[in-house]
Order: sequence, then structure tokens, then C-alpha cells
Amino acid sequence: MNISELVNYIEVGMTKPVVVERRLLEGFGNYMRIIGFLTKDKVVISYYYYDGSDEDTGIDIVLKFESLDKAIESIEQFLGYPIGDWENFNRTGYYPEPLKDNNVEDKWVELVSDIKQGTMIPKGYSEIRINMNI
Repeated sequence: MNISELVNYIEVGMTKPVVVERRLLEGFGNYMRIIGFLTKDKVVISYYYYDGSDEDTGIDIVLKFESLDKAIESIEQFLGYPIGDWENFNRTGYYPEPLKDNNVEDKWVELVSDIKQGTMIPKGYSEIRINMNI
């Protein structure tokens, strides 16, 4: 992905957010993180249990940044790789397969704790709103 593609999908895309990450969290079983751009200066980070259904429970964190450049920089630092390595999930439609092992220890309490401590939230935002849809 590049900045032009991201901006194009933000401005004229039919689906919001423009998802740049969708993955199961290593060490958290079937808990997934999705990162998407709502606008040029707003990013949503969603954490929820993923079993392949459309159930919409979890935590949504909306971060507002001073600019698109600041938002991109923050997400690049958070993910540990540059925008050129991001995937446009709105275009590809990719979803990971849920883990088959249902005996994975439930790590929701640990995940919520990490979110509250800020370790699961990118830095550099100017405003934050957290919605718990539990």
C-alpha cells in the first residue's frame, strides 16, 4: 500500500474504515486486532474475539491525529513496518482462519489490562475515545 492508495480509499471508498491490519494476536488465542483509517486523521483499532461469526463484541479505540502524516507515522511505529508493507484489506477481503483449538486459555482480561495500560494503543494521537461493546 502507499499513501495515494490509502487516501483514495479514504476519500472515495465504499467501505469504512480502510483496513490496513487484520490479524489474530499472537499469544491471545482467537482474539483479533483490526486497524483501519476512518478519515485522514482518525484511526480505529478494534480488539475482539474472532470465531468466524459476525458477532460485534469487543473494544473499539478511535484515535484522532493532527494529520494523515502523523497517523501513518504512529501506525508504522506501532506495527513495526512501513506503509509500503501494509495490506489494503478492503481490496483483498482477507480474513485469517480462526484457530481450531478451542481449548486456548481465555486471555480477554489480560488483553483489556494491556489496553488500559496503553501497550496495545499506538502513540502520538491528540484525542482518544474507547468504546467497550461487551
